[in-house]
Amino acid sequence: MKIKIKLELELEIEEDDTIRDVKWKVNQRTGVPVEQLIIDKLLAIPPFSDSPPLHRDPRLYDHMRLGDLAVREWSNRNLMLDVRHHVPRELTIFVVTPRGVTLHVKALDNWTASRLKRKPLLLYHRLMEAGVSDNITLELIEPDVGPMTIAFKTFVGIDYIHLNVRAESTIKEVKEMLHATRMLPFRALKLTYIGYGGALDDIYSLAEYGIKNGAEISVTQAFH
Repeated sequence: MKIKIKLELELEIEEDDTIRDVKWKVNQRTGVPVEQLIIDKLLAIPPFSDSPPLHRDPRLYDHMRLGDLAVREWSNRNLMLDVRHHVPRELTIFVVTPRGVTLHVKALDNWTASRLKRKPLLLYHRLMEAGVSDNITLELIEPDVGPMTIAFKTFVGIDYIHLNVRAESTIKEVKEMLHATRMLPFRALKLTYIGYGGALDDIYSLAEYGIKNGAEISVTQAFH
């Protein structure tokens, strides 16, 4: 017979702690390996009831900073994190190189990363979090490098903004350029790209998202 026990831990954390920092603190208390921990975000505002209403957000990745995730009113909110133990599974993955050669690779599904169904696998995204399953085929691509021109469709109804950037430019650097060019509110900017299917994270480059010369990126304002 197997039983599942839910353990609640109270940890002292700081705004500058990352999700990986939290995993290390959980590891120190429970002994569960850091690489086998999955954390989802749950928010509850005190006072807590026996069954507080919880809102599950998209998955959190190791590089994310707690202060950027949750709250403006950090001092008067508690952040509840749903921590799960994932036992790694071995996968067989087929990787097609730019020269058309297919490689057979053995990997664990908690490894971090290529392109899956035309969506990039990013640095901090583990295989299981990207939906990589056994016997799947991935494509190894050579990203664009060097200068490019990108069109930005903004939320203020003005004409497209065209910026000369580099493939190696990070999303944060692009936001800084938008702020410098049109004084758009840097910290409130949210960039989305149809080829990725979601918001673009500050730490990644245009090349890592598969964004090429002449692409169009939508700019919206994230309200908190």
